[in-house]
Amino acid sequence: ANDVRLVPQLLPDVRRRLDGPRLWLADRQFCDLVQIERFAKQDDVFVLRYNAKVKFQHDTNEPLREGFDGQGRRITDECGWLGRDGHPKQCYVRRVMLHRKDDDEITIVTNLFGPRKFPATQLLDLYLQRWGIEQMFQKVTEVFGLEHLIGSSAEATIFQFSFCLLLYNQIQLV
Repeated sequence: ANDVRLVPQLLPDVRRRLDGPRLWLADRQFCDLVQIERFAKQDDVFVLRYNAKVKFQHDTNEPLREGFDGQGRRITDECGWLGRDGHPKQCYVRRVMLHRKDDDEITIVTNLFGPRKFPATQLLDLYLQRWGIEQMFQKVTEVFGLEHLIGSSAEATIFQFSFCLLLYNQIQLV
């Protein structure tokens, strides 16, 4: 199921519980102008995987920066506008691309500007950690058959999932 529909209720609840600014880290399904506007409220920051359905326009007044990550892969770092010209929610973002030869390019957008304060390699590492967690959740779901839950209450679901995470950690340890 697409979790985007949960964002309008989730963000205010999280903001009530945690003082800001907060960092929102999400996949490309959350990279649209409506969600970005929601994430950027109250001085919060975001790092999102770029969704090519949303047009990006390079700011020609800002230099395109290039470099390499620790594995020698090329990185491009640029600023520009997300959304088409004239769109009321068009926003200024930083776009960082990790060019990989044998795999898909990883492209993220963020409102964390300043390549010295927020190096592109660190932003990419942050996103890739999120991806590692996603892969772990997928493994747990498949290995323990969580497509079918044993309980129907929220507490039973949390218990089953927590127990499976515990077992997963034990398997990794062994």
